[in-house]
Amino acid sequence: MATAATIPLVEREVRERLGEAAIELLFEHARVFAEGGPARGPTGGQAFFGSVMMTIELDAVASLIREAPSAELTARLAALMERDARVRTRLRALAETEAGRLAGAKVRVHSADVRVRADHDARRILIDVDIGEG
Repeated sequence: MATAATIPLVEREVRERLGEAAIELLFEHARVFAEGGPARGPTGGQAFFGSVMMTIELDAVASLIREAPSAELTARLAALMERDARVRTRLRALAETEAGRLAGAKVRVHSADVRVRADHDARRILIDVDIGEG
């Protein structure tokens, strides 16, 4: 008969997430470009179609962060940003602001297609927010 091995009573879990200060820093140093405008929506009413692009250069914030900019850090940040609800909320607010500026009127973004990816070679985080509101 085999003897049972001892088992741990406590399991350890390590999770990474972006800190509030990190989110502020990354958005504060992002370059933003927006395009688009009002158009006739699929149901015939007024709509807004456009996109907002953000570029965050890690080298530009190197003196403000503890980690040295690298391809690995860029990939980790992009993955963390993509699944962070706080980042998505900020991106939606940014999309509404930029769409409103382009449309010359308030635009409410109900849904947006968001893509966050890492440009490893240039140590940049690239974010695209596509808006198609009717």
